[in-house]
Amino acid sequence: MKLKRHKGNPILSPNPANEWESLAVFNPGAWYDQDKKQVLLLYRAAEAHPEYKCYFGLATSPDGLHFERVSDRPAAHEGLQKLCPCRAINRSDAGRPGRDTVSR
Repeated sequence: MKLKRHKGNPILSPNPANEWESLAVFNPGAWYDQDKKQVLLLYRAAEAHPEYKCYFGLATSPDGLHFERVSDRPAAHEGLQKLCPCRAINRSDAGRPGRDTVSR
């Protein structure tokens, strides 16, 4: 199989109207929702600020090429951990087989 770059790239660009994604959008992950017949794209975004905070945004598309943002607010951000006691990998052992630990 040979992949061919889409002429309409990029399919999603930074949005200067939203401070949280004004610098960059990158690292997308996509999946197809068969019930809604749409592609969902979860992406990382960064603000144009010296702290360079990253957030997650969500966009949808009927065809996988033309995306529309779900909201002008992030889908998730660093403050989310305060709201949700999420599990995280212990970074001191990350990447070592049999050493990854999970904490709350």
